[in-house]
Formats: sequence, C-alpha cells, structure tokens
Amino acid sequence: MVDDCGNIWECVMTSGSIPYEHIKIGGGWKCFVQARNIHEGVMLRIGGPMVGGNHTVYVDVICS
Repeated sequence: MVDDCGNIWECVMTSGSIPYEHIKIGGGWKCFVQARNIHEGVMLRIGGPMVGGNHTVYVDVICS
C-alpha cells in the first residue's frame, strides 16, 4: 500500500464471501493505522475497481 505521502506499507489482503463479502487486512496495516492516526470510531471506505483482477485498493477516511 502506498499512502498519499508516498510511504510504502507492506500489507496482506485476504478476501472471502462466506457468510458475506469481506476482506481481512494484515501485515503492515497496524503500522499504517498508527502512522496515519486512525483510531477507533474513524469510518473508512475501502474499495477497488469492479472489473477484472487488479491490485488496486482505495482507502478513504469518511468521518474522523
């Protein structure tokens, strides 16, 4: 993952669909959250392009 400041975070994403569509983010995610000062209660929108296989995920802070 590359943030808006150009910092690189080595994250691992695992997706699943049982019992519902979800993703699990690990690896450097904890360091990313701490560095970007994301705390409990902050609402994030995480998504990617709908078409084809891709390696792009967008993370957007909706409400802090």
